[in-house]
Amino acid sequence: MRNKNGFTLIEIMASIAIILILSSAVAFSITSYITRAHSASDRAGEQQGKYDAAQVRVDALLPTEATVKISGSAISGVTQPVKNATAVTSIADTPQYSATISWSPALSGGKFATKTIYTATITLTPKTGYTLTDITANFFTVANATATNAAGSGVVTALFLKTAN
Repeated sequence: MRNKNGFTLIEIMASIAIILILSSAVAFSITSYITRAHSASDRAGEQQGKYDAAQVRVDALLPTEATVKISGSAISGVTQPVKNATAVTSIADTPQYSATISWSPALSGGKFATKTIYTATITLTPKTGYTLTDITANFFTVANATATNAAGSGVVTALFLKTAN
């Protein structure tokens, strides 16, 4: 009788052949799953793109945050130019907007000159929840000045009288 201590060459080659056949079947299945996953992802991306475009259109029609037209027409805190007085360049914030002021002609050392007609350009920036969209032309007023603004604009031009001697 023959003593069997190991595998024959034929048995080892048959085992390797079976392993190769099974691994190629698994590799094919994995490749198939990956291909289907990529095509599903592409279709989902197309749908997401359509959704995003539709959302932009809806957002344009229905803003997510309600806005209210600025209601206060009088801009306070802009003082009339007086010879040698220091010019204000900003005013206190209101609940509806903040503002900055620039002067023309340019100031000398931040002070007003004598016998000069000054124009203040006041730039209003609406706070969250407020808008300038429905503001009419020449809506805003400034004490002791002729104030003008374009419709829907927060840029107000205030023309003051000539400073004294």
